[in-house]
Amino acid sequence: MSTQPLVIPRINANDDELALLAIHVAVGQSVVEGQVLAEVETSKAVVELNAPCAGYVLRIDMSAGHNVPVGQPLLWLGKNATDLAPTPSASPALDTSVIGKRRITTKALLLLRQLNLDEREIPSGDKELTREDVERYVLSRPAGSERGEHAPAPSEDNPADEQMVELTSWERAMCDSLSWHRDEAVPCYLEVPLDVEGWDHYASTAFSGREAMVSPLLALMAYRAVEAVGYFPRANAILSGRHYHFRQSVNLGFMVKTPKGLVMVSVNNSNRMDTFEFVSALSRLQRRAFSSKLRPDESSGATLAFTSLANVGVVRHMPALPPKCSLIIAHSAPQDSLARLGVTYDHRVLDGDTAASFLNFIANPPKP
Repeated sequence: MSTQPLVIPRINANDDELALLAIHVAVGQSVVEGQVLAEVETSKAVVELNAPCAGYVLRIDMSAGHNVPVGQPLLWLGKNATDLAPTPSASPALDTSVIGKRRITTKALLLLRQLNLDEREIPSGDKELTREDVERYVLSRPAGSERGEHAPAPSEDNPADEQMVELTSWERAMCDSLSWHRDEAVPCYLEVPLDVEGWDHYASTAFSGREAMVSPLLALMAYRAVEAVGYFPRANAILSGRHYHFRQSVNLGFMVKTPKGLVMVSVNNSNRMDTFEFVSALSRLQRRAFSSKLRPDESSGATLAFTSLANVGVVRHMPALPPKCSLIIAHSAPQDSLARLGVTYDHRVLDGDTAASFLNFIANPPKP
């Protein structure tokens, strides 16, 4: 074929639309295979779209700063600059208007479109309009004020003095994740004492001679969980129908709180790494999560998980099981010199004795 489209891909199963953040090429420009042409945002990360082949940009059918449908052509490439792209198919036109001089965050832009609001009505800082600005404006409007044409009409479930706000793709992904815990697993919880002094000493000496920006304590505890799978293989298994599925690769999911929300990064093939390789890989994924640069494979596929709320002083928490995981380890802050290490586990796969033995293995650091 002399022409080829770059299509908006389906990256997450639950995302029918993606936010188109940027387009890095112009019509007539020559590109090479693999060149980054655009960036889209999923519910979990920012993803780069690469040129499927070398050629010239013949036509661009979308504009940055908008929500765009999965499966539709973003742009067309041709072998020659004189090739003609196919005639656009009939579809709802995208709004390509320029929005003022204020920067509008992606979340704010999506909410404006969902509520059919004019951004010029909404006060904010001089340089940026955020989702929080939009929500404050919506809540400040008097009851019965004029609604956008797409706003839900009052009903028993949506009284006139309430405003319905649709979930963002990020929030939908979180709800879908929690639904697996509710609908698929039989979750139980237990905890054991944590050897705080022993772990602190181990973390301070594990990488002697190697400079570390932050304490590797949590990463080392997470790697201890990877090692524990060798003794307790059911920790890395799931139940499907009448069969247990024992995964050969241990993909350690680690919860990371980012400015955009909670995300779980996945250190894939953790059981094929040594301690330093694992800690380095997890650190790199945490940095990518904070900058919204995770690839889809870096935030999916976890087979067991680890989370901590110690940094905000939580002394006990019972996390929900991530999809396709039979356990998640919960690390907490010490209270009166006592700290607990907890685990939420799927009782269909693990009994209490096995879960406790697995957790006790992690609660104590490796011996020198």
